[in-house]
Amino acid sequence: MKKNWLVCGMLTLCLSGVARAETSDMKAASAAPTDTRVLLEWDDMKVTELDFESDVRRIPEVNRYEFRQSGKRINDLLQSLMMNRSLAALARKAGIDQDPLVQREIEIAKERLLASKYILAYQAKLVMPDFDGLAREYYQVHQTEFQLPESVRASHILIDVKKRSDEEAKRLAQEVKAKLAAGADFAQMVKEYSDDPTAKGNGGSLGSFGKVAWSRSSKRRPSP
Repeated sequence: MKKNWLVCGMLTLCLSGVARAETSDMKAASAAPTDTRVLLEWDDMKVTELDFESDVRRIPEVNRYEFRQSGKRINDLLQSLMMNRSLAALARKAGIDQDPLVQREIEIAKERLLASKYILAYQAKLVMPDFDGLAREYYQVHQTEFQLPESVRASHILIDVKKRSDEEAKRLAQEVKAKLAAGADFAQMVKEYSDDPTAKGNGGSLGSFGKVAWSRSSKRRPSP
C-alpha cells in the first residue's frame, strides 16, 4: 500500500508540468479525437486525445465549454487518467484482474455503460409530438375548466360594540360611511376608527372571497 501511494505522489509531480504544456495544443485539437495523438506520456504509458475526449463525456454537456476554458481542470483530468492507468497496470501485475469476481464486476460495468448509452441514443431518435398545439386545442374545447371563479376583495372598518352601546356604534358607523362617501381616504379612516387590532398591519383587508361565498356572508352582516 505504501508503495502505491509513493507511485501516486511521484506521478503527480511528474505530470504537473507536462499537462500544462499540452493544454494549449489540446484546445486546438480537431473535432474528431484520435488514439494516435498523445497528450501525456510517462514511462511506457500514454494518455491520448481519445482517452481525454472519452472521459470528458462524463461531464454534463452544458458544462463542457466552461471545463475546456480551465487549464487547471484539464490538467487535473489528464493527471487522473494517467494515475488510474498506472494503478490499473499495478493491479494487473498483482493479478487482481484474474479474480473471477473482479472480471464479473468489469463486465457488469460495461453492460451498465452500454445500457445507458443505448437509452440516450433511443431518446435522441424519439420524435416528440407538438404539445403546444395539443394544449391549445384542448384549451379551446375546455375553456371553462381554466376559468377562475369570480372573487371579491374586501376590506372593513370594525366598529366594536363592546366599547360602546349599540346606538353609539351605529352613529359612529354612519359617520364613517358618510366620510367615505364624501371621498375620505379609506386607509386613513381605518387607522382612525377601526377597532380591529390587525387593521394597522393589513389596512382592514379581509382578503379575497369567492363571489358566492361573499354574497352569502354579507347578508349576515348588519348594515351601518
